[in-house]
Amino acid sequence: MTAKKYFQLSFFLPLILPVILCLGVWGYHIKFTAPDRIIMIAGVFGWSVVIGGIPYLIFLAGVLRWSSGARTAAEIHKFNWFAPLLYGCVFACFGIVVSLLGIFWGFSYIILALPFVLQIAIEVGYLYVIVVNGIYCFGKRLHCFPQELAM
Repeated sequence: MTAKKYFQLSFFLPLILPVILCLGVWGYHIKFTAPDRIIMIAGVFGWSVVIGGIPYLIFLAGVLRWSSGARTAAEIHKFNWFAPLLYGCVFACFGIVVSLLGIFWGFSYIILALPFVLQIAIEVGYLYVIVVNGIYCFGKRLHCFPQELAM
């Protein structure tokens, strides 16, 4: 796999990992009793998809459209570090639009919670960036990527 394809596919991780984690904990909890900490962690990841899923799909569509052009692996890798901030902008705009339309709880509740949830979304985004880049560095050491980044 090329570095470019790896970084493009890595943008799916925030959708795939929570689903796998929640299904794994749910399956484990049916057979055994899962510790409360494990259930809480799976719940946080599960709710991250519920709360941020639609804005992330909008963000993902834009990223995939942008990166499918003649972008190099180095450009996508650099963008990877700014992606959580850009997603934060998409998330905030989505939250404001949803609150103005009054789709869920109304303007005041969402606007009051937005700064807190936005901070968590950006922090979780950078956690994913660290994981993706850590896997990439480990993969480079194992020579899994034939194309090196030209930075």
